[in-house]
Amino acid sequence: MSNKSKTFFLLVSFFIICMSVITRSDLIKLAINTSDSVPYRFFMVIKGTPLSKGNYASFYAPGNGRYPTNTVFTKKVAGVAGDNIIIKDKELWINHQRVGHLLAKDSRGHLLSIVPAGKIPVGFYFMAGAHEKSFDSRYQGMGLIPANNIMGRAYPLF
Repeated sequence: MSNKSKTFFLLVSFFIICMSVITRSDLIKLAINTSDSVPYRFFMVIKGTPLSKGNYASFYAPGNGRYPTNTVFTKKVAGVAGDNIIIKDKELWINHQRVGHLLAKDSRGHLLSIVPAGKIPVGFYFMAGAHEKSFDSRYQGMGLIPANNIMGRAYPLF
């Protein structure tokens, strides 16, 4: 085994050991993103950290039947309480920031219902993926995420 291979093996082993210790903590968790909705795959999630627009956050799926309620998503906070959701020309905006195009169907061909325009209420977040086809708060199947569904702020690892 070459020195590069040994170094890589040791780093990966160290990372796995650290993550196993971290994931036993109640305050720190590891989240894995399996879709292309955001550009990262692994996140360290810290509970109790305040969220702001632009932060990543991991959260549990809303209990709407589309995903099991223990499904974890990680997306970017695109809107907070008091922000305005604006729908214009098949585009969704938060205040004056474009979030994305509104699709009629998802990748499986199911019809998508658009989240209604209006103010984001206190205790809710608008979560958005970076990918144009991300299933996120633009659609009622995901909707606005209640604060009690938030696991914590997610810090990209890689």
